[in-house]
Formats: sequence, C-alpha cells, structure tokens
Amino acid sequence: MRFRLCPIVAATLLALFAVVGIALAAKPKAGYTYRTPGAASPSVSFNAVSRKKLTDFSAGLALKCKSTTCGGYGGIKSFSRKSVKVSKKGTFKVTGNILSYDNKKLGTETVTGKFVSATKVKGKVTTHANLGQYKGVTEKYTATGTHSS
Repeated sequence: MRFRLCPIVAATLLALFAVVGIALAAKPKAGYTYRTPGAASPSVSFNAVSRKKLTDFSAGLALKCKSTTCGGYGGIKSFSRKSVKVSKKGTFKVTGNILSYDNKKLGTETVTGKFVSATKVKGKVTTHANLGQYKGVTEKYTATGTHSS
C-alpha cells in the first residue's frame, strides 16, 4: 500500500510546484524604466506602465564586423515600438523593421525578454540584416529597472 501512494504523492507535489511556479512568474513593476547599462551593446530601453504592458520600447542593433576593421554606419532609424505586451509567464517578444532615414526597409530585428525579477529582465536581440561592413547577429542583454520620477 505504501508503494502505491508514492507515485500519487509525487504526482500531486509535481502539479502543485508547477502551479506555484506559474503563479510566481516575475512581472515588471508599473512606473519603472528598464535600461541596459551605459555602454552595453545592444542597448534596450522601455517603460512599464503596468505588469502587462511596456511602452516607449527601443533597442539598438546587434551587429558584428565582417572584416578586421569597420567604420561607422549611419542613416538608420532606431528600432522602436509604442507598446509591447507581457505574457502571464513574464516574457515578451517584439519584431520590427529596420528602416533607413528615407524609410527604406533594411532588415528586421527581434527582441525577446523574460523578467527574472520585478526589476531585472534578461533577453536577446537578433538583427536580421547585412549593413555594409556589418552582419546581423544575436546578442544577449540584461536590463534593470528603476522607479521613474
């Protein structure tokens, strides 16, 4: 009898931990601004207006030099999005076009993130473009939140 109860108890505990894990998913703090540190590349920045919605979202490009030396690249608008939804699990994903200043599409960029705490998000920026001497790559980022004053 004791051996028959073990699988039932184990299954019940596993289900309970799964429910608790979902309930404890980290979410952003409303009124906080999240940013990567000063010179971090790629840069990511956004505001949390609620635990479900991010606004003023922007991200820099994730690029790697194709040769040993690369000059600057210019004429590119910053990737931005007015609003991004946060899932029940504390994750988000946004894709947008990379545009030149004359609105010519140069490629796309995808930014993903997961809130590991209410004030910290980790994710990846993937640039899908070849821009002169540069090629798009995937880079990790960590952004921290501070209260917006």
